[in-house]
Amino acid sequence: MSGIGKNLKLVAMGLSVALVLGGCGLLEPKATADFAAPGSSWTINYRATGSFGSVSEQRTVVVLPIQQWEGRTVRALEGKDFTTLTDAETGGWIAQVKGTRPMISWNPPLGWQWPLTVGKTWTKKHSATVHATKLTIDFESTWIVESYEEVTVPAGTFKAFKVKYTDNIGNENVNWWSPQVQGNAKVKFSRTAKHRQGAGTIDTELVSYKPGK
Repeated sequence: MSGIGKNLKLVAMGLSVALVLGGCGLLEPKATADFAAPGSSWTINYRATGSFGSVSEQRTVVVLPIQQWEGRTVRALEGKDFTTLTDAETGGWIAQVKGTRPMISWNPPLGWQWPLTVGKTWTKKHSATVHATKLTIDFESTWIVESYEEVTVPAGTFKAFKVKYTDNIGNENVNWWSPQVQGNAKVKFSRTAKHRQGAGTIDTELVSYKPGK
């Protein structure tokens, strides 16, 4: 596996997890940036296949207290392998860190453009820096809010915005983002055949959600 290939794999894995998370809306069919409080947690069924390896397990993400990172205020979402740092105001994904060590960072932050409404679409250029190798990868993301529909997962049935993500390095993602659980109830992440790592999928479904206080 080439060095660039390994770095693209890390970018894709970062996107797959980062895309599971989001903020919260109050009215349907419009969602605004109202984020889960510290102490909130999501437990998901996580399944990976193909070029992502073979994994089937439950994982939990917990919202930590607001903190500072490199001079900016961030929300911290702690998962099994790393903590995802997001912009405190927009929820855009800034970086993933392990302890105090940055693994990957995005510039500008990667994520939703609020409010979410059916039919909304946006395209944006980004760079992702893999800090272990100091390699920066440029890419362009496109997002489409396709519908507002019911989705059924182990945690129950929820109204959700179905949001499709694609980029020009071979990743595709469909999120079912629900204001009821202040995040995604379901995610389908895929590497397409054109991805240099080959085809693969990551699927997540919400098992339980616990709001913070």
